[in-house]
Amino acid sequence: MGRATGPVPAGEEPTSPLFESPSRFLVLGHFRSGSTLLQNLLGNHPQICMHGELLNWTNFKNWDSNFGDGEATARVYAAPQEARIRVIGAELDALAATKPGCRMVGFKLMPEQLVEAGMSIGTLVAELEVRHVVVVYRANFLETLYSLLRAERTQVWIQKQKEQDCSGCGDEGTVAMHIPQAILGDYCRKQHRLWSECAGTFPRSVPLTYVEYQQLQLDRTATVCRVARYLCLEPSEGLEHTQMVRQNPGSLEQKVSNFDELRCPAPFDPCAMFQCVKSELTEENEKDAMLKLPPEEP
Repeated sequence: MGRATGPVPAGEEPTSPLFESPSRFLVLGHFRSGSTLLQNLLGNHPQICMHGELLNWTNFKNWDSNFGDGEATARVYAAPQEARIRVIGAELDALAATKPGCRMVGFKLMPEQLVEAGMSIGTLVAELEVRHVVVVYRANFLETLYSLLRAERTQVWIQKQKEQDCSGCGDEGTVAMHIPQAILGDYCRKQHRLWSECAGTFPRSVPLTYVEYQQLQLDRTATVCRVARYLCLEPSEGLEHTQMVRQNPGSLEQKVSNFDELRCPAPFDPCAMFQCVKSELTEENEKDAMLKLPPEEP
């Protein structure tokens, strides 16, 4: 029996033939893409459970309470490499069991973490029987790099205080930073290589949806409701509530001291990288739709 889409019926035990486990999904993003915010918002849904970064090597080496999944990550990396995906599945099932009525359970993942763990996304998705993947990203890689460098410098990765107190992480305000062109170029090339590898091994049978950072910040309610529907769930009230606030909200001209000197990269577009998958899925869906049409009346 495959993995399930529904809660346990009243009176049924988990061992019943009618019981099926919650379906699994991934939130795939790069660092500083808004994936933690999306994780928090999705966790408000009564039928969704989400782990953090179960393949975060830093969590395994030094549990960071900002992410909160260090113990689960430690169990994953304590297992032999060939057993790690099975352990991830067990962690997802254990989390889902803590939330009655859970229908979807997922976790966050970065392309860098796949490399560190020696996995491909195709193998991970297939062996975990993942049915949905939410790709969250920032289109502006200069914005992403600034945010990443600030977080690494201050060690403040998420902020739950007032937005005006965290524009530059803490009490410093918006702090201008010099970013060399070479560092920006290296970062862009690395991200394109990692995402191209993901697209190249991604299974064509799994549908994707995309969440861009600015879109998420501008309209959290509409964006999270759209993701809930993509996960085959009805949106619920209160999905937009979170204690997290945006860090570094100033403009790039304020945050990057040499902004006018930089050759900024073209907008990052993961949808284009996965386009071959999307195109084939669209063609298959159109064929299925044609098969379901009623015959024309003579």
